[in-house]
This record gives sequence, C-alpha cells and structure tokens, in this order.
Amino acid sequence: MKKGLFALLIVLVVSCSFVSAITGSIGNARMVLYPEVSGLFGITIEKSILVKNVNDVPINITLEADSNLSKIVNIIDDKFVLQPGEEKKAEFTIKLKKAGNYEGQIFVSFSPEDGKGTGVGLASTIIIRASGSGSQDNNNETESTNSTNVGIIGITSSAISSISSIKPIYIVLLISTLVLLALFLFMLFIIKKKKRRGRSS
Repeated sequence: MKKGLFALLIVLVVSCSFVSAITGSIGNARMVLYPEVSGLFGITIEKSILVKNVNDVPINITLEADSNLSKIVNIIDDKFVLQPGEEKKAEFTIKLKKAGNYEGQIFVSFSPEDGKGTGVGLASTIIIRASGSGSQDNNNETESTNSTNVGIIGITSSAISSISSIKPIYIVLLISTLVLLALFLFMLFIIKKKKRRGRSS
C-alpha cells in the first residue's frame, strides 16, 4: 500500500520537473500592404518579420512562404539561429508584376538547436491590395500584431498551444499537478475502500 503511494508521488515529482516549454514569438503576425504597381518590371517591396527567442536555450529558426505567396515572395533570412534573448528582423522581398489582391502566410518554425524535443510554429499573414492607378500609395503601411506560441515537451507527449499573458510553464505545471493529484486521491479512495471491506468481513 505504502509502496504504491510512494511510487505515485515519485511520478508526480518527476513529471513536474521534466516539463519544459519552447516558446515562439514574432512581432508581425499580420501585415496589410497597399502598393502601387507600375512600369514594365513591376515593383519590389522589402519587408521583415521580427523573430524573438524568449527561451533560455538557442533556437533554430526557419521561414517558409505558403503556396499562395511562394511565387511572389523571396525570403532572404530563411534559416538562422537565435541565442537566448536575441531577436532578428528576418528580411524578405515581395515582387509584384501586376495589380491585384494577394493573401498568404509566411510560416516561422522554432526548434531547439540540439534537436531534442518538439518545436513550435507561428505564421505571419501577408495581405496585399495592389493597385495600378496610384489611388493608394502606402508601400510602408503595415498593420502588425504580436504573436506567441508554446511547444510543450513532456515525458510522453508534445503539444502546441496559444497563450496570452499567463506564462505557459505555469499552466503546464498546474494541469500536470491536478491530473496526478486526482489520480493520487482516486488510489487513496480505492485503498480505503479495500480496508473497510477487510474490516467488515
């Protein structure tokens, strides 16, 4: 009986101590651009996505445009490493030959440099309203929002979740503790029930 309770307590402690989280953060989760396309060669727009490493370990960063943008977007900083606390403006260019509406995403992947565990992914949505008449000439106008994702690396599984202001590690620890506490109380209830049956017989 005591051995079972002791083993359950060990599982609880080990689960809480081994939980770690990889967090991804970008500064431009959404861009809206209003370029004017003119001339034979069109227009080239230079933009960047602010990528931040808010973790305590070095992180591999990979950027890739989706199928909607792959033909018009050239990512200059497609792969790089960020040390803890570092941030970088990952530059890319958009080449437009004609006016029109374009929309797609640039995916930003975060993974541990040592290759252990699971990374997370974020996406920056690019919306382009390109005119050819010059009615709107706001090449540099960008609407930006910050975005953060957390990859939870546990003993048995991995998950990706979004957070707002609460630190993700506290959420993970709280959930893990509550689940294991519930199991502990259930085992305690079963043991007490067996004891009562033994006394009554």
